[in-house]
Amino acid sequence: QTMSVYKSLKSIATESAKVAVALVKGQTPTQKTTEVDGVKSILLDPVVLTKANMDLLVKENFYTKEQLGL
Repeated sequence: QTMSVYKSLKSIATESAKVAVALVKGQTPTQKTTEVDGVKSILLDPVVLTKANMDLLVKENFYTKEQLGL
């Protein structure tokens, strides 16, 4: 593995909730999707994690500073 990427859990949860609410209401979700092998997907922008931006994981409450050794 040469790198790790991160997608904001808040963004994942928000987009998932929007889709779920639309479907429960009998509506078609309005998010932009990409279709791969017949499966529609909402593609979120990943962030390449480096030593310089590891604090992003702490800011978004994914890990604590202690867990990351910062």
